[in-house]
Amino acid sequence: MNPGDAENIRIDLSSWVADNSNISSATWTLKSGDVSLGTPVTTTNLTRCVITATTPTRARIVIKAIDGAQSVSITLLIRVIEPQDIGTYDYGWIE
Repeated sequence: MNPGDAENIRIDLSSWVADNSNISSATWTLKSGDVSLGTPVTTTNLTRCVITATTPTRARIVIKAIDGAQSVSITLLIRVIEPQDIGTYDYGWIE
């Protein structure tokens, strides 16, 4: 991601739901870094959240999905970097 980006991140838990049961809730927790999390939305086998980056950072987010009795945790690592500086090339011309 680049600073100023907002990404709608979706985690598909279909394979986990197939062995367990439908997801009843999911929590997204920022463990480190400088990003902001929107309000997570959870459906039967999918959880999604908008992540907004403001400054260059490395973020670690833990997503915990629960089906009532069982739970699964996923760690999401995000690197936010400045885009490469595009220099002004004048090919030797001096103004």
